[in-house]
Order: sequence, then C-alpha cells, then structure tokens
Amino acid sequence: MSKVLSIRGKAYPKEIRERILQLAGEFKPPTKILQELRKEFPTYFKSKTARYSKKIAEFIANNRDEVNILREEYCRSIMEVPIANKRVRLERLEELYWEAMKRGRIDEAQKVLGKAREEIEGVKVNLSMYQMNFFGRFSDEELERREREIIERIRSLAGGEGEAAKEEGTFILSSAREAEVIPSISCED
Repeated sequence: MSKVLSIRGKAYPKEIRERILQLAGEFKPPTKILQELRKEFPTYFKSKTARYSKKIAEFIANNRDEVNILREEYCRSIMEVPIANKRVRLERLEELYWEAMKRGRIDEAQKVLGKAREEIEGVKVNLSMYQMNFFGRFSDEELERREREIIERIRSLAGGEGEAAKEEGTFILSSAREAEVIPSISCED
C-alpha cells in the first residue's frame, strides 16, 4: 500500500496516488507526471508550482519498492507493443515495399529495402549520394594521385584490402580514368 501524498495537509485520493505510481513505473519524471495529472485531475492541480513536482518526487522516493515492481512489469510488457518486435517491423516494411512497387515508386521501394537491411543487419545504407568528378582538367599525375587517394579511402572505410573489401560490398576501382561518377561514401551512425 502506498504512503500518503498530501499537500497543505490535504491527502490526495487513492486514485491519484495509484496514477502517480503507475506513471513513475513507466519511467516518467515528476514534471511529466504533473503534466498528466493536470490533464486528468484538473481540480486537484490548478496552479503551476514547483511544489507539486517536489512533492511527487518525494512520494515516489517514499514508495520506491512499489515503483520498482511497477517498472519491472512495464519492462516485461514492452514486447507486447507490436512495433517493438523485429518481425512486425519487417512485415510492415514489406507492406510499404510492395505498395511502392505497385505505384511504380522505385526510389521509395529502394529506401524501404535499405530500411529492411538496417533492421536485419543493423547497418545504415546510403545509396543516393554521388560525387561528380570531371577528369578532363587534371594532368595524368594528378589523376594517378587522386586514384591512389580514392582507393586508399575506400580501403580504409572498408576496413581492409582486396577480397575482404569486396566481401563487404565495396568495389575498388581499377582506374580513376575509367570512372566518371564515383559513389561517395558516408559513415552515419
């Protein structure tokens, strides 16, 4: 049974005390709990004073055992939220993919496939950025230097050389002179 919450000697009803404990069990801070209480019980929480937040924090601290039990229940129930399940997210992405394909929106379908890959592999993919390079104004030496820089950058981003880089899906250009468009690589978290 929760300890009594009172302000100015006035004890709040059991319903309010239970609601505070429930919200604290959902990891809400006292300020957010107060916002909820103002909406649900406007006659009890009329003024906007910090005194309420402080009293709510004290009440939570005095009922820490009960709050911890509610938090454990809350954490166990998280998987009941459909979007928290990887399979549900993948099924919804598949629906979006087929809807985009049906409408002929290949760009959207590609983005959805990238999101599905992120979901499975945990890797963010950026396929839409390109860097245009015009090689006509460079000398042969400058082109060779740029080629070495680009290859070195690709290898460093791939974390290896040769076959290891190819296995990771990175393709090393055989010659910068052969390329007009080189995909730029971005590393985003």
